[in-house]
Amino acid sequence: MDESRRSRRRAGAWATKGSGLALAQCVAVLALLQGCTIEEVSTVLAPDVTEGAPRFVVTETADSMVVSESGTTADFSVALDAQPTSVVVLTITSGDPGEVRVSPSELAFTPSSWSAPRMVTVTGVDDPLVDGLQVTSVTAAVDPDNSDAAFASTPDVSVSVSTTDDDVAGIRVTGHGDVGVTETGTSDAFAVALTGAPISNVVLTVTSGDPGEATVSPASLTFTSTSWDVLQTVTVTGADEDVIDGTQTTIVTVAVDPLASDDAFDGAAAAVVSVTTSDDDEAGFTLTESDGSTEVTRSGGTDSFTAVLTAQPASNVVLTVRPRGRDDVEATPTSLTFTEENWNVAQTVRVTGEGGRRDDDDDHDDDDDDRRAETRTIRVSVLDSSSDDPFDSSPDQTVTVRITNQ
Repeated sequence: MDESRRSRRRAGAWATKGSGLALAQCVAVLALLQGCTIEEVSTVLAPDVTEGAPRFVVTETADSMVVSESGTTADFSVALDAQPTSVVVLTITSGDPGEVRVSPSELAFTPSSWSAPRMVTVTGVDDPLVDGLQVTSVTAAVDPDNSDAAFASTPDVSVSVSTTDDDVAGIRVTGHGDVGVTETGTSDAFAVALTGAPISNVVLTVTSGDPGEATVSPASLTFTSTSWDVLQTVTVTGADEDVIDGTQTTIVTVAVDPLASDDAFDGAAAAVVSVTTSDDDEAGFTLTESDGSTEVTRSGGTDSFTAVLTAQPASNVVLTVRPRGRDDVEATPTSLTFTEENWNVAQTVRVTGEGGRRDDDDDHDDDDDDRRAETRTIRVSVLDSSSDDPFDSSPDQTVTVRITNQ
């Protein structure tokens, strides 16, 4: 073996085995024997020197490093595995300070304290995001500008810390304790927000279980990662209809639209709001006389009036038509039947004079042209046994018929 190769081998052995010479001395000796510059020799030895660099030891205090957004903590310790000739400073950094906070953020080891483990505490950080379990790398690294040069190439060491989420994907509704409207078109409202922040948009649909009783506006609400907790108002308005149905309860449902929302919210339970609608329909009927009055002649003259219901019944309503007093007036038909379909279509009652004795016949001659006109009454009533129950209490109504000779 020539002297050049023998010298190179010895220099390499001193550098890698640590024969007591400093790294700079080893590099200088090898450069002198080989006739090259110190920079060239350093480039060749850098990989080997890095592999043999001093290290530090990280020890976790539990089988796994788990914290939660509620602020729980976990610890690990750090110590050097070799004595430095001067201070070694390690920086401790969190890969995501929004999930994990570290303390302290810096450790300093001296030639006298290098082997004493130093504790690092990691703490879960609360955030509003519904983001599930998050894993964060906490890294210990040598600060080369403030540390013993022998530790400059010491590799970083990372610890994985898991943060459990305490945020729940859900819908929050406020002001829905007593939502009530009327068929006259009055309105009421409630407000909606999310219980946690989504990563992407969440769209909620708002639907009325019975638009014939109550309508809602708007039909959808959109929340973003920044507006998730800003209440949005839903307005409920009473819808008019003609059915006599009393106070009705309608369920308004607020639900996540899974096709347009952050996946984390797809399983969120729908929120329901009960809305009461007060009825403005009253059971009854209306009579309308042609030309405002009803008048017939004894010789068979006729007139008429009409009857119609004031609201839609749930079943048939039968009205009876009966002249009262003497039989010199006839009313046809004697009954009127209204259904759910024709309740608002007026039906006609025809009134006919039938002649007969007048009340004042004993006091006047039959050929007296000035005999006084008389009046009769026609009573219209709900036939309870054949009619929708709400109409049973409708009061009777009458039509006064004037009977003349001409």
